[in-house]
Amino acid sequence: MASVISKIGNVMLLKKNALTSAHVPATKWLELNSLTHMLNQYPSVYVKPNDCARGRGIIRVDRLGAKHYRVRTREGGSSFHSSTSAVLGQIRRVQIKRRYIVQQGIASLTKDGNFFDIRVHLVRINGKWQMAGAVAKVATKSRIVTNRHSGGTPVSVDEILERGLGYHAMERHRMMKNIESVCVGAARTIGRSFPKWREFGVDLGIDAKGHIWIYEVNITPGLMVFKHGDLPAFYRVLKLRKQAG
Repeated sequence: MASVISKIGNVMLLKKNALTSAHVPATKWLELNSLTHMLNQYPSVYVKPNDCARGRGIIRVDRLGAKHYRVRTREGGSSFHSSTSAVLGQIRRVQIKRRYIVQQGIASLTKDGNFFDIRVHLVRINGKWQMAGAVAKVATKSRIVTNRHSGGTPVSVDEILERGLGYHAMERHRMMKNIESVCVGAARTIGRSFPKWREFGVDLGIDAKGHIWIYEVNITPGLMVFKHGDLPAFYRVLKLRKQAG
């Protein structure tokens, strides 16, 4: 059985659920063939450790044209290469000591062109999963990841939907309902295989068409992002997690 901290293992579980399968980016083990295939199919990919590394070791590769690629690291480093074998060589030089996966890149961007994602905290209460809270994180212009250690800014989800994406009130309400449905479905799916866990943090993005993409499911979701980005949501999560079981 796949480990709950295995990103690719969780992808396999989520792909089996009709509710969540359409929301999971294409994901493969990192090797030259998979990297080449993914970069031929998608304009960008993320390369990251398969297990929990708290954002460390994430790399983005963009296809800029025929045989022209840019490799960017979480720390802001950038290099250019003319073949996928050269790209893989660069990845091997900068990756941390983990087994890596390559995942379809999602253009989850604000109107200003900043990457953003949303963390949804879910708890199991009396055997039923529910969304305890959600908060967004916005990257700076030059960065590929959104966490605070890399200069990202936590903000409320309502702010990212209204100001960042330009959604009106009804669109925001509909999107939150969709996010809740997808994330509860993800928690149920992972929770059935790993019943001892009573909290999950789902990281997701929203593309330009309004489609929700699940990046990963965390088993030890922290709360500091809520404290810095949406204090009322922080207290709601604190209250509900006491009831988790």
